[in-house]
Amino acid sequence: MDFLPAIVQPSLRDYQIDVRDRVRRLCARFNRVILQASTGSGKSVFALNLMLRCHMLGKRCLFIVSGRV
Repeated sequence: MDFLPAIVQPSLRDYQIDVRDRVRRLCARFNRVILQASTGSGKSVFALNLMLRCHMLGKRCLFIVSGRV
């Protein structure tokens, strides 16, 4: 990740690491995965971590956020 300073790269909490590992296993089995979690659970940090990893591996990733409240 030569285009991002180390301070920008998010670190995950233990429960987020568990979710990341589960999402990876699901991605290995399915073409698409949806993650739903409650407010404040760190979805944006998780998504950033996942997208940076996808970029490092040369893969595509799409993160969609609903604009409706």
